[in-house]
Order: sequence, then structure tokens, then C-alpha cells
Amino acid sequence: AIGETIHIEATDGAGNVMTDAEIGGNEYVEIVLTSEPYDWYAAYFISGEVPLPVTLTDFATIFAGEFVTISWTVESESAISKYNLYRGETAEILLYSVDATNESSQHTYTCEDAEVVAGETYTYWLESVGEDGSSVIYDPTSIDIPEVEDEEFDTEFFGTLNNATSSPSIKFSIGTGETATLTVYNIKGEVVETRNYSEGKEQIHYVTPLSSGVYFYKFSTENLNETRKMIILK
Repeated sequence: AIGETIHIEATDGAGNVMTDAEIGGNEYVEIVLTSEPYDWYAAYFISGEVPLPVTLTDFATIFAGEFVTISWTVESESAISKYNLYRGETAEILLYSVDATNESSQHTYTCEDAEVVAGETYTYWLESVGEDGSSVIYDPTSIDIPEVEDEEFDTEFFGTLNNATSSPSIKFSIGTGETATLTVYNIKGEVVETRNYSEGKEQIHYVTPLSSGVYFYKFSTENLNETRKMIILK
């Protein structure tokens, strides 16, 4: 307007005043216009790329045996409200919303996903949401969950756990690919009960209630035959 004076000052991203010769190239420049007697008005002039509100340097996944750990590292962040972590081929499942720290130094965020299945592949997406509602979705990261290998174990016979009671229990393990037969005899050699078992670790057989007396029990597999005595007291 007539009679007013306008002052123009250019500063770089660090707040340093720039000369005409310095403006240009790949730089972020802030132009501040001040008119008297009115308050100052700020506008922005960009030459090159605008500094990003988030500088993401790492977005990774690790399988820890029972769950997936998802982490992302930012070198700096500004005016960020939160981060949304999604799972799925098209980011259809929201797993977490994490408040941003808006620190000027490096910071790492970490989340865990325990709802994973062996043999499946999972894809994770990260979205940063600005305080103004704007958002950026970054390239996804994927991880393969390994198949669970079957545990192999040997046949082992532990014997009775509570001998002398009317209903003793017998503990044993049957090795991978084996079967076993457990038979209980009375003092006359008559079969009181018999039962077949397939492979399994630390199984327990509960004997049918017995009257007082001396009994024998036989544990038989393809590679093991073992007979032991038990005395029942009431």
C-alpha cells in the first residue's frame, strides 16, 4: 500500500539469513514478509525438496520364536501425531496406533504381533499421521514364519508315581513312531487291565482301582520290555 515499507528476509532450514546469491539449488528457503504497521505475514518458497516431517531409516521385522517383532527407526520427526501399523496384503488390519515422540534425535519404535501361524507369510505397513491430518504410507516389509519341526524323543519308562494307593498312576514316554502296551497283572498272573498307547511325551496311565495286594505291570514296545512290581495298601 502507499506509504508502507515491506521487508523481505530469506532464511534457510537452520534459521540462517541468506543472501540473494545463496538462494537457489537444492535448498529449503523460508521467505518472511513484514509490512508496517501490520503484523508480519509468512509465506514459503521452495527450491528443491522440502524437509520431510519424518526421516525413516529402518523398517524391519524379526521372528522371535513365538511372535514377530516389528520396529522402525526415525532420524528425526516433526509435527507427527502418531504412527499406524497395519498387517495384510493391502494394509487391511490395524495392529497398533503409536503416539509419536517428535524428537529431533534418532528414535526406535517397537511392536509385537503374537497372532502368527507357522508356514505363513505376513506383510506389515507403516503410516505416519501428521498433526494436520496428512499421512504417508511407507513401503511394506514382509516376513516368513518357519514351519515347526516335529520334536523327536526316545521311549522312557518312569514307573509308578504314587505306589501303594488303590489307584496308582504310571508315567512313560513313547518314542517317535513307536507304540506301547501297558498291562497290569495280579499275583496269580491274571490280567487285571491292558491298554495300548501311541507315541507321546510324558504320558500318564491311571490304573483301575485295585484291592490290597501285590501286582505287576509290564510296559512293552518294539524295543523295550520292562516289568515292575507294585504293592497296594489300603
